Amino acid sequence: MFGKKLCFCLIFLLFLPLAACAKGAPCGRLTVRVLDGFTERPIEGARVTVPEAGVSLLTDACGETESMRVPVISDREYDRLLPSPSGRATLIVTAPGYTPYLLLYARIVPESGRRIDALLFPADGSMDVFPVIEAPDEGWCGELVRKFAK
Repeated sequence: MFGKKLCFCLIFLLFLPLAACAKGAPCGRLTVRVLDGFTERPIEGARVTVPEAGVSLLTDACGETESMRVPVISDREYDRLLPSPSGRATLIVTAPGYTPYLLLYARIVPESGRRIDALLFPADGSMDVFPVIEAPDEGWCGELVRKFAK
């Protein structure tokens, strides 16, 4: 009985962001292109997962995913200083023979689309995951500096 409730709760939480997009909450569109980090050749069949969107897609022969809707989850960390119009998401990319790629704080802009290029490097045992953190939008950063650097 407890197991069924837990399973239902996990399924509900997985699809909650998708329901948020469907109900008119702000969403952006995201396409991911996966390339070999050394040759820059596309990687077909790489798995791209965006947990906040409850989406996991495979790349095509060009190394690209289809476009996906991703909820704009606000980054409230700097709201006291300067609220940001964009949100953030997590991007996990895996492919056989490559070190997994983890992009934290991928910018998601409301009602806008963007493509992210993910570079995968052959797994050589030197690291378990290749983590990357995306910087905030340059315009927002400039506005923050102008506001406080007087």
